[in-house]
Amino acid sequence: MKISLGSDHAGFRYKEKVKELLGSLGHEVKDCGTFSEDPVDYPLFIRPAAEAVARGECERSIVFGASVARFVGTKSRPGSRGNIMTLTYFHSVSV
Repeated sequence: MKISLGSDHAGFRYKEKVKELLGSLGHEVKDCGTFSEDPVDYPLFIRPAAEAVARGECERSIVFGASVARFVGTKSRPGSRGNIMTLTYFHSVSV
């Protein structure tokens, strides 16, 4: 299965761990960023991950971040859907 991943800086470490796990399970991963823990604007990385599914380039998308806005941004793309999973870490870095 081809899966796109997108993250803001708060979710970067989790994205990297999930990317490694998915690869080890034989999935093809499209990493839409971010590529470090430097502060970034989440739409630059979340939107391409969601759009990859909407365009049929990927079958699924997983996005990581510090707020519900990531979910809303993903869900607003035609052809995509999502759900929210929260972690204590994300609550600690949310504004």
